Amino acid sequence: MKLQFKDLPVDFLEKMGHEASYVNFLPGDTVFYQGDKGDSLYIILSGQVQILIANAAGENELILDVQVFDIEKVKSGILRLL
Repeated sequence: MKLQFKDLPVDFLEKMGHEASYVNFLPGDTVFYQGDKGDSLYIILSGQVQILIANAAGENELILDVQVFDIEKVKSGILRLL
């Protein structure tokens, strides 16, 4: 099952919008660490995000590198996730 924002009740979305705040991160900042309690939702407006996970040796290993895209360009083309 895939849950989308359009599937959520309007009152829930309104509450979420009123409680949301803008956070600006600088390049190299860590948003959260592996094992942290999942108590936040981040919506990325611009920039690039890297997701790293500790491997068996305890070193951070890059598993996903996401470049935020322009939604208008996506509407007129093809979006492929690699």
